[in-house]
Amino acid sequence: MLVLAQAVAVVLTLSNAQGVTLVSNPSRTTQQISVALFYGEVQTQADGVKYVELGREVRAIVAPASFTLAPGEAQTVRLKLREVVPAGTVLRLVTTFEPQHADGQHNNAAPVTTTLTMVTRFISKVVVQQ
Repeated sequence: MLVLAQAVAVVLTLSNAQGVTLVSNPSRTTQQISVALFYGEVQTQADGVKYVELGREVRAIVAPASFTLAPGEAQTVRLKLREVVPAGTVLRLVTTFEPQHADGQHNNAAPVTTTLTMVTRFISKVVVQQ
């Protein structure tokens, strides 16, 4: 089982249309990471369960937007808005972790096997300030 604790910030602040966050890999496997910024709102279902509904992707520079982290490594990600977003707007930073499998694990002579890959996605709250 993949456990990712403190892998991304829960709440970020963009000041003057810019921000920085740290993404880390506390798991035991190498992870392929992708990061994107979206509009999104918290919705409530009839049974009271809350979820984030993502809207369109925000025009922004996310650098780097995709990278690989070995176990224990961390990467600084910079964000810069490329569109006008009013102060007080809440955006969503979507960070996706996908485990990477070592090359050559598949042996054509081996019996047929099934592999389940668990992809983990964190959605952080991003508050836009002036």
